[in-house]
Amino acid sequence: MCLRGEYLSFLDISLFSDLHLSSAANYRLRLVPIPVDPMQLILASSSPRRRELLSRAGFVFSVVNPQFCEESSSTPDQSAPERARTLALAKAHSVAANFEDALVLGADTVVALEDRIIGKPRDHQHARRILTALSGSTHQVITALALIFIPSGRTLLEHDTTSLTMAQLGPDQIDHYLCTGPWHR
Repeated sequence: MCLRGEYLSFLDISLFSDLHLSSAANYRLRLVPIPVDPMQLILASSSPRRRELLSRAGFVFSVVNPQFCEESSSTPDQSAPERARTLALAKAHSVAANFEDALVLGADTVVALEDRIIGKPRDHQHARRILTALSGSTHQVITALALIFIPSGRTLLEHDTTSLTMAQLGPDQIDHYLCTGPWHR
């Protein structure tokens, strides 16, 4: 993505320090965008899916894998939305620290079942236990996005929650899925 005098509708307009407010008739305010130099968008993620989504949406961006420890960036008592927001922000900050002029996007997704956070599977057996627990139940998928505009230090942090109901899976279906391998990516 390059910002060339254009402003993206999904961004909080306050992120841009070079917008000026001018008064209009009836004391209404209008935003007057001031063109900016092209700005680099950096995706702070190692996720192939996030890369694919941004590419399909038409963004031009660089990818930098965040260097931080997830376990030390969050606490066990956090709710699922708090954890997702904390990790998205930690990813964005870990990458933003290495750049002077860019827009850095960090994201994280957390799955929760009955207010219990379901982590990434550690191994094959753990993946089986997770799938068995999710089978036939409704769980929440929380995705958080952190956007850091480095020159001003402004940050936009949002999350969204989707409830998903998984079909009841039998042992053979779980075995087949586990043998295909995508659970460990």
